[in-house]
Amino acid sequence: QVLKESYYVKHAKEIAAEYEDPNVEGLYETQVPLLFRAICDMGCVCSVNRQQGGFRERVTRRGERPDTISLQDLSFGTTTANPYLPAKQHLSKIYVYHSFSDSDGGVRGLLSLSTPLDSFKCKVWVVNRYAQSQKPPLSRFLREMALEGQGQVEEGTPAALLMERLAKEGIDFATDIVDSHEEAWAALNDAIKTYQEENVGTPT
Repeated sequence: QVLKESYYVKHAKEIAAEYEDPNVEGLYETQVPLLFRAICDMGCVCSVNRQQGGFRERVTRRGERPDTISLQDLSFGTTTANPYLPAKQHLSKIYVYHSFSDSDGGVRGLLSLSTPLDSFKCKVWVVNRYAQSQKPPLSRFLREMALEGQGQVEEGTPAALLMERLAKEGIDFATDIVDSHEEAWAALNDAIKTYQEENVGTPT
């Protein structure tokens, strides 16, 4: 039997109770990404548990760097014991951007990490399996876009001030060429770890 989404939402509790019926083999959802379902089940706060042979043990004791983590390695955490966001405390932000090509299976792409905007620094990893590609002139591209954007925002606004600063000073890009997505994500993870070590006590 196939149910409409509206019916499922309205009768979610009754449908969930069907799991207990021994005659029901299972309940399945269509057109719902597994990642979305995992996030809904885990909530906004979770931690890596200490199960034997799990992710934590593989990393801390065996020195491995697994590409994936199982949901069995994660434990749900309540927002009472572990607040999702700190109250009355400045929260620094870092921004991650990624874009990969569709036409060739993602052989080419770009991954970037930007620390808080007041630092005006950005790390970029260009994914190109065929290597020997030149680093793109990102600083020049940004200044040209900022100059063009200045005429599209109202003078005196925060956006206008930002465009003016970007046009004059730009952003300090540190660009590397890598061969694969895995290499780019590993480098990104290392960069985030370094940032956290250099900013101990600053919630991010």
